[in-house]
Amino acid sequence: MRHAPKRRVIAVLAPLALLAACATPPPECRTDTVTRLRSLDALIAETEGNLDRGFARGDGATAAGPRISTGVCLGSGGRIGMSVCSSGGTGRVPERGPRAIDPAAERAKLESLRASRARLLAADPNALALCGVALAGR
Repeated sequence: MRHAPKRRVIAVLAPLALLAACATPPPECRTDTVTRLRSLDALIAETEGNLDRGFARGDGATAAGPRISTGVCLGSGGRIGMSVCSSGGTGRVPERGPRAIDPAAERAKLESLRASRARLLAADPNALALCGVALAGR
């Protein structure tokens, strides 16, 4: 008769365990949404800066330029060789200095970026809270 209380406890806890197993899992952090929001915020900040300055900085843009590569080879018999090649095509190289902007196009770009951010937040309104992230509201 000593085992009767244990059986009663098991009989009560077993259905509760089954119910807990069927419960809805907690929502997960959507890092892809947070990553996209951070990218949009960076682009919004850059575009606002371009409009405030009246020009874009050339530190992130790219322009066509010659593609040149170098190589060092260690051949058989301990021979060392070096080569410099030009592909004849063009690669992308960073531009330096200020770049002219079209203010109307920059304003349109800014509105588009802000609309994209709003759509992303509307589609996943809890993304920031679930990930414990605070992004500046724009």
